[in-house]
Amino acid sequence: MTEDRISVDEFATIVGVSKSQATRYCLNGLIESFPGKKRGRGYARTVRRADAIAFVRPKHGPKGPRKGVADVA
Repeated sequence: MTEDRISVDEFATIVGVSKSQATRYCLNGLIESFPGKKRGRGYARTVRRADAIAFVRPKHGPKGPRKGVADVA
């Protein structure tokens, strides 16, 4: 069984944060990331799609869950 990996950009969209914040999550070890394809002088990070979906925690405020969380199919 192969695991589906996504870029940090896609992870940021699913979680609803900026790309730089998503990168910080990876660097701080809040979510496991892996080196991806060679880009420029470094490697693009990838994240397992299942981990990204599990990382989403809807915020509940006075008006209910936050809006704008990407619908992941």
